[in-house]
Amino acid sequence: MIAAERALANRETDNVAVGLEFRLRLALKGAIKPGSVGVLDLPPRAGGKLVTSALVAATDVIIPATLDEDGRIGAKEALATIKLVRDLGMNPDLRVVGIVPSIVPGGRSTLKDAIGAYLAETYGDLYRDDLAIPRHSVRQQTRFACVPITAASGKEAQALTGAYDRILTAAGVPL
Repeated sequence: MIAAERALANRETDNVAVGLEFRLRLALKGAIKPGSVGVLDLPPRAGGKLVTSALVAATDVIIPATLDEDGRIGAKEALATIKLVRDLGMNPDLRVVGIVPSIVPGGRSTLKDAIGAYLAETYGDLYRDDLAIPRHSVRQQTRFACVPITAASGKEAQALTGAYDRILTAAGVPL
């Protein structure tokens, strides 16, 4: 698991002129054994060097989308970047598992409902509201403590762990 963090985003400034997009795929070849799974959690930056490198290295993509305007635009930009990576032959077999609502607040919200309906209408079966990731404070607490959510206790941690398990299962990852 390579988790998104600000230090990882600094790789965007790498000045290597040639082949940057393929270096991650080469590096992961020896690190991830056949039958194993590696997860790359990237900072949300459409079309950046790091995102492109990860898409070249990946076999499957899950697009998290917050149910606000940033999430709506982000899903569109992510799909455009994925299409470009495929069309350029950098990773023609890259598979989009789905667009997953992320950090979803509880309760009713007109905007949340409208964005969810828009994503469902626009992307059809790619939009996976059955895999929604709830918004819980334990996410920020574990991030601050630099520990995985699985190290936390309580209902919020169990709910988030369950959501991530459902996403991995949908992606075909054996748990």
